[in-house]
Amino acid sequence: MLGYVIRRILYSVIVIFGVLFTVFAVARLSPVDPVKYVLLQTGRTPGSIDPVQYAQMRHELGLDKPILVQFVVYVGQVLHGDFGTSIIEQGRSVGSIMGRGIPVSAELALMGLALQFIVGNLIGILAAARQDSLFDRAVMSVAIVAGSVPQLVWGVVFIVIFAVQLRWLPIRGWSHPQNWILPVLTIGISGIAAYARFGRAAILEQARQDFVRTARAKGLKERGVLFRHVLRNAMVPIVTFVGPSFAFLITGNFVVETMFGVPGVAYYAINSSIHGDYPVMQATVLVISIMIMGVNLLIDVLYGVIDPRIRLQ
Repeated sequence: MLGYVIRRILYSVIVIFGVLFTVFAVARLSPVDPVKYVLLQTGRTPGSIDPVQYAQMRHELGLDKPILVQFVVYVGQVLHGDFGTSIIEQGRSVGSIMGRGIPVSAELALMGLALQFIVGNLIGILAAARQDSLFDRAVMSVAIVAGSVPQLVWGVVFIVIFAVQLRWLPIRGWSHPQNWILPVLTIGISGIAAYARFGRAAILEQARQDFVRTARAKGLKERGVLFRHVLRNAMVPIVTFVGPSFAFLITGNFVVETMFGVPGVAYYAINSSIHGDYPVMQATVLVISIMIMGVNLLIDVLYGVIDPRIRLQ
């Protein structure tokens, strides 16, 4: 197990390095010029920018060096725990920005994932236990419709109903528990539908296995068969689904954090992309990559915990 984890970590480092280089190069080749943006914020017009001041600022930021040299310098800084300084928010370190955004994004992602996993699997279990009943058909129909609606649409619907019409909940912010409800609901609704459908299918597949028939033949109660045999084995494919759903959750946060003004990593990533804030952009991609790969590694390790018959090779 330990050897497998070490190999996965080494592989993840290589992948993250490749992703970081790609983002680094694409950012430098983009038409957005952060130096011009900063100078324009001082009241200058595009035609009144002093070429000497412009060149001096680029030199101070190291943007006049070849891309490969800039990348080597940046990697050296990252290995020493220095992610640089924000170009747009001058004087503010990227580490402080990430230190503020990471906990918020982690809270939003974990609450959304918990809502999806718990409620979705509960619905899937109840639907599978009542296969082909009116409840089963109704729940699956609602799940298909809910899962087909984009998060952006759900966000607008929740804002109109709970914030505009009923005025129960605020639209933007993250400082109070009331601010959490709409973003978490927006993230969770489509995921609940997916887990319900996936969980129902996994449970019904296990219910048809020979060991389940043997358990019923021994006279075990249906509840005991469901929880002791069917559900335990069905958890392996269900937990497998957590990895891709978490990745989708992180990418979905770009929409949700921007819509509800949640000051997380995705929120800073959008702003840095618009204004060409290279250090913040690179740091957000690095953080998101590490989060996704870390969760996928955790899911793989959990296989052996859920089902001891599984051995990681």
